Amino acid sequence: DGESGEPLQYEGKTWTEEAAFVAEAADGVIELQFDLPGEAAAGKRIVVFESIYDGETVIGTHADITDENQSVYYPVLKTSASGEVPGNKEIFAGEEVKILDKVTYEGLLPGAQYRLTGSLRSKESGEPLTGKDGQPILREVTLIPDKTCGVVTVEFIVDGTDLAGEEVVVFESLAMDGQVIAE
Repeated sequence: DGESGEPLQYEGKTWTEEAAFVAEAADGVIELQFDLPGEAAAGKRIVVFESIYDGETVIGTHADITDENQSVYYPVLKTSASGEVPGNKEIFAGEEVKILDKVTYEGLLPGAQYRLTGSLRSKESGEPLTGKDGQPILREVTLIPDKTCGVVTVEFIVDGTDLAGEEVVVFESLAMDGQVIAE
């Protein structure tokens, strides 16, 4: 666990992997794969420590809790939508409706560039809501966090005349280099 420096634990389990090999040259690469449930790493920075053995003797170790090259980030998003007044869940359907979606993120790589995309959906059908042009109502925000955790607000200003009686849900996805990494 990159924050505590202690072994990552989830439901009493920790993770280690091993690979036996015979070096064919002085330099080389060995890959280890860790399979762990997403809940174990959600919102965390995971740091991998390695030790190499010759028989039972440790001949090398790489265990630096601050080393970004040994770190993997597992982002998680939490959202809370409201009208223009924070916390107000009821909005009057009118020509110009403002919906604010407060997105709390954890486990992002500081300084990296992310694309946060929000869409409005019908709670009843789950289908995307569309604007007068027939296109899904989407908002995109470029996010470059300075810390691993933070908050950003995605603002939707839409024609709400067709939303009377509709329960609206905001869906968010977070992408890095075009790959969705959290929803």
